[in-house]
Amino acid sequence: MESLGRSIFSGIQKFTTIDDNGYVGMILFTGGCNFRCSYCHNPLFVLPEKIKFMEKKEILSLLEKRRNLVDSVIICGGEPTMHPNLINWIDYIKSMGFRIKLDTNATNSKMFKKIIGNKKVDFVAIDYKAPKEKYSNIIQVNFNVDIIIENLKYLVSSGVDYEIRTTIHPDLHSKEDIFEMINQLKNIKIKNYYLQVFKMPIETVGIVKDKNFDNNFFDDIKLELEKNFEKTGIRNL
Repeated sequence: MESLGRSIFSGIQKFTTIDDNGYVGMILFTGGCNFRCSYCHNPLFVLPEKIKFMEKKEILSLLEKRRNLVDSVIICGGEPTMHPNLINWIDYIKSMGFRIKLDTNATNSKMFKKIIGNKKVDFVAIDYKAPKEKYSNIIQVNFNVDIIIENLKYLVSSGVDYEIRTTIHPDLHSKEDIFEMINQLKNIKIKNYYLQVFKMPIETVGIVKDKNFDNNFFDDIKLELEKNFEKTGIRNL
């Protein structure tokens, strides 16, 4: 237990059937993020003034209680790879017999490659925020997007199951942006890519309008997705 270090978790969802390919699971939310995407629906796990870490013993007790009730533990955030002891937690949860899905922005190359290269998780979901040239507009910080792209290439070559996804909003993503993302991901041999239409939550990290795309906006986008990816779709339509 000591090897786990401190608790990295700020929230839980005890039950889900929609977050890990139909597996019955639970979600552990890590606290802290290196991005500030305005439409993010998890300010409680992103904004420092809102983050409250749970006690380690509470997390351990919860995992033990859910051991025979769920198959999967989904670790998301915030951004899990901000925490140096994330792998310790992954190893411990895995040792309890759980399947693990990791949601990440793929910015921490050293940790990402250690997790993926050693196949420490069963499934990885990565948010690809925008075309490379417009990434900073979405994440609201400066970051070298080439790092993310290199990590995506590493993931593709690893054999670990994954999906890449983009949450899109009419004020933030144009049709040209979407076609450019499709092209960029196709060129690095991504096979599984989904669009997720933004739906207004109770609270967001920044200021964002509750706004919908036009009815026929996705007609040609659907065709392009189906042409270029093995697993694809548009969620929340």
